[in-house]
Amino acid sequence: MSKRERLLKMGLPVLVLLIGLALTIVMLKARQTPHAEEQAFAGPLVEVKTVQSLSWPVNVRASGTVQAREQGEVTPQVSGRIAWISPKMVSGERFTQGELLFSIEAIDYQLALERARAGLATAELEQLKIASQADIARQEWQQLKPQDTAEVNPLVLLEPQLSSSKAAMAAARAGVRQAELDLARTEIRAPFNCYVSDEQVGLGQYLRAGTSYATLTGTDIFEVTIPLPLEELSWLQIPEPGSATEGSPATIELQLGGQVSTWRGTIVRRLGDIDPRTRMASVIVAIDKPLDGDSASDIPLAPGMFVDVLLHGKPLEQVIALPRSTLRDSDTVWLVDDENRLQIRSVVIARREREVVLISAGLNDGERVIVTGLAGAANGMLLRPRTTEAGL
Repeated sequence: MSKRERLLKMGLPVLVLLIGLALTIVMLKARQTPHAEEQAFAGPLVEVKTVQSLSWPVNVRASGTVQAREQGEVTPQVSGRIAWISPKMVSGERFTQGELLFSIEAIDYQLALERARAGLATAELEQLKIASQADIARQEWQQLKPQDTAEVNPLVLLEPQLSSSKAAMAAARAGVRQAELDLARTEIRAPFNCYVSDEQVGLGQYLRAGTSYATLTGTDIFEVTIPLPLEELSWLQIPEPGSATEGSPATIELQLGGQVSTWRGTIVRRLGDIDPRTRMASVIVAIDKPLDGDSASDIPLAPGMFVDVLLHGKPLEQVIALPRSTLRDSDTVWLVDDENRLQIRSVVIARREREVVLISAGLNDGERVIVTGLAGAANGMLLRPRTTEAGL
C-alpha cells in the first residue's frame, strides 16, 4: 500500500467525525429555549348522570315454598273389595273433578237397597190400612154419638196407631235413602281437579270404611306463603277478608340448572298473626292453574319447591332513581354545579331497593349527580365532569 493510500484511509474517518461535530455545534446554537407556560388545574375527572323525575314501579322481592291449596285423603265411607281401579290410579297421574278413581263391589249394597225398598212398600201398605181403619172408626163414633161434644179418646180413633205407621213409613224411606247413598259410595270419585300424591290400593283389595288409602293434591290453585317486613306491606295491595278487591300481581321465578321459569300470581290474603321471633307478617300469593301451561318453560311447578317472588306494588310518582352507590354518608349525594364545582346535598329517601335508591326531595330535574368515587370530596372542589349514559 502506498503512502497516499494510507493517509487517505486514516483521514476519512477523522474528516467525517469533524463534520458531524460541526453540525452538532451549529444545531445547538440555533435551538431556541422553550418558554414555560403555567396551565390551570381542571380538577379530577368524574362521571355524572343527569337526573329526571319519573314514576317508579315498586317491586318487593321475597321467597317462599310452594304448597297446594287443596289436599285430601281418599277414605271410603263403605267397606268392600275393590272391583275396578282406574289405570291412572298411580302416583303423579292427574284426575278431573268427578272422575272415577276406583269402585267397590256393589252387590251387597244393591241387595240392601232392594230390601229397603221392600220394607218401604210394606210400611206404605200398613200406613194405608191404619189410615182407612181410623177413618172408619171416626165415622162410627159420629153415628153412635152424634150429639156428644166431649173429647174422644185417641185410642178409639186409632190415632196412636196412625202416627206409628207414619213414623214407620218415614223410617223406611230413610232406609231406602241410606241404601242408595251406600250404593253410590261404592264409586270413589275425585273430589276436585287433582293428581295422586300417594296411593295404597290394588285390585281385589278389601277396604275398610274410615281408613285412608290415597292422598290427592289439588291442581287448580297453588299458593306461596311469603314472610315480609312490616314496612313492606304499605307498598302492596292486600285484600281484606270478604273484600272483592284484587291484590297486587306477582311474578314467581324458579331457577334450575341455569334455566329460569316464571308464573303469574296474585296476593289473595294476609295471615293474621305476626311472627314473634322475626316480627314479620306473611302474605299468600295464589297461582291459578299452575300446571296448565302458564310457565314460560317446560319445568312444571310442584308443591315443595322453593321459589323467588317479585311482588309488583304501588308505583311511586315524581321520584328520582339512582344507583345505591351514588348515595353518600348521611343520605347525601354529590352534584356538579354550572361552574363544574362539587356540591354536597342532603336528600329525602322515599325507598331503598336492592340496587336502586328512590329520592323524593332534594334533587331537581336536569341536575348532574356524580356516579363515581372521589377521594377527598369537599364543597366547592373543581371537577372535570363527563356525562355517562350508564343505566341503574
